[in-house]
Amino acid sequence: MPALVPALARYVASHTDASDTADGITRWWFAEDLAVALDDVEDALRWMHDRGALTRIDAADGRVRWRRAEGAAAQTRLAQWAAHEDQGR
Repeated sequence: MPALVPALARYVASHTDASDTADGITRWWFAEDLAVALDDVEDALRWMHDRGALTRIDAADGRVRWRRAEGAAAQTRLAQWAAHEDQGR
């Protein structure tokens, strides 16, 4: 599991209508004092999408936007991943 997955899972679980590009997610979904690389965010987003937790939206402007997937299975995965980081504390 990519390191940013638990933080992304917590964010989309608590901001159910959130939708943004990888660049926007890098800039706005993480604390200002946390340096997050765009490549790491993109890797985590693709990983979560491949497992059914995020939906990829290919916009007419060519940009890709990401949002939480619908359904109980996606919500279960997000909850498990969100708790993953807490287990190591």
